[in-house]
Amino acid sequence: MWRSVRNLAAQRSRSLYIDWRVAGALAAVTALAFALLTLPMGSAARPFSLQLETQVITWGLWLLLMPLVFAISRRAHAAGLTHWKGITIQVLGAMVVAWVHAVLFGLLRLALTGAGAHNLRASLAGLISFAYAGDLLRYCLLAAGFHALAYQAEARERTLSEAQLSAQLAVARLEALEARIHPHFLFNTLNTITALIRSKPERAIEVVASLADLLRAALRAEPGKEVPLAEELELLRQYIAIQRARFGDRLAVHIDAAEDTLTALVPQLVLQPLVDNAIRHGIAPREARGVITVASRQDGDVLQLSVRDDGVGFGKAPAPATSAASGAGIGLNNTIARLEQLYGPAAALNVDATTPTGTLITITLPYHTALLPPQTSRRP
Repeated sequence: MWRSVRNLAAQRSRSLYIDWRVAGALAAVTALAFALLTLPMGSAARPFSLQLETQVITWGLWLLLMPLVFAISRRAHAAGLTHWKGITIQVLGAMVVAWVHAVLFGLLRLALTGAGAHNLRASLAGLISFAYAGDLLRYCLLAAGFHALAYQAEARERTLSEAQLSAQLAVARLEALEARIHPHFLFNTLNTITALIRSKPERAIEVVASLADLLRAALRAEPGKEVPLAEELELLRQYIAIQRARFGDRLAVHIDAAEDTLTALVPQLVLQPLVDNAIRHGIAPREARGVITVASRQDGDVLQLSVRDDGVGFGKAPAPATSAASGAGIGLNNTIARLEQLYGPAAALNVDATTPTGTLITITLPYHTALLPPQTSRRP
């Protein structure tokens, strides 16, 4: 799970690039500012031209080394600044880059001034020793600037992602509610209730109660809300009760949920659209009895949910009179989008054909019993 988080962080930090015009202007301004700050007041021992030359060399070299600083900081950021790997990358990078800068600075100073030509090694060692501590500090400032920009970019992405998630899940909620009060579903349910009122009034009351529970659940649904699997299955049973009243012996639904998965958190209303697809596009188009099996299993830190039917097969149902009445693909696409927004690459939805007929839809997502942080913080 956290590997996907670091991968996302790496992707977002890679979006940061160096605007050389801005970087060059900042280097020039910084060199001038430091030259003015370090100029001895009232002394000609170190004239301003020498101070400026020193700072131009210093910040000019840092300008050239900035891609290397960004590359190291990017790797450290992706690994995590609070993780030992990220800290190690950043510390070693600081030591190496500061040493490279100090060596280049010493060589340029000696080349420009000609000082120490008689004892090049000693002069160079003195300049490196003089510049190294300051270069470590300058590296830290540049790296801190990168991380500040990276966190700012991630904050913008997080805000955008959360807005997209809220909008997408709000649409999912509306579509889930629409699926329950869609004229086709509602009229079939009302017809079923009408048929049961005289022959089986108690059964008619049960169907009305199940329909009311479904509508209440849809109205209470919140964008991004996760519920225990046991609660999600209870809601699914209400939907199944209505469909059984309609299809009678033509429909059998089995729920095979492992005991250790019942407390796992899943997206609210994630199973009903899949079972609805199985009934409408797998079982309803044929006259023979159909069986749907809903199962859940835990495999380490992964929760697997599956909906299997022995219907006509995915994509083989007769085309409806209007695409709007069908809703084919909307439920699956909606579910895929919700999983991606909630869990990122840690979740997936697969659709496979089964033998001899039928369809198997499998959802994999992180197994958790406590609320996870927002996906942009997990995947930062």
